Amino acid sequence: MSLPIHPLVTHLPLGLSVLIPLLILVFMILIKLEKVSPKLWMIVLGFQVLMTVSGYITIETGETEEEIVKEVVGKKNIALHEADGEKFVGATVITLVLSIGSFFIDPKFRFRTHIAVLLASIFSFALAVNVGRSGAELVYKHGAGEAYLRNMK
Repeated sequence: MSLPIHPLVTHLPLGLSVLIPLLILVFMILIKLEKVSPKLWMIVLGFQVLMTVSGYITIETGETEEEIVKEVVGKKNIALHEADGEKFVGATVITLVLSIGSFFIDPKFRFRTHIAVLLASIFSFALAVNVGRSGAELVYKHGAGEAYLRNMK
């Protein structure tokens, strides 16, 4: 049996959830002060697409590996972590949609919409922390890694 893919891919969306609010803050200020073109907001959009897509891939890899791990940690614990992951990815989709909308909105309303995007991204980050915590509990409290160690011996 090979190593699980889920722990390998999960770090990308969680890491981006830390980076993106900082990017949004910097870009919204620079755009407001007219130091950069509003078109540079596309960088924020690109990172948000990457976070959402990698979050979805993370959910899919978790579901694929669920059968192996549930024998060690139980279905209930996995279901809680899965629900946390789905909330996080849902929030990234909402943040992405808001970001896309703020790119096309009338410039006089742009800064206000950027604030809404920033708040949504901070909420996504909070959900990322929660899904990371529940994943860590599966591994360190409930022994999820043991499911793979058993089969490697």
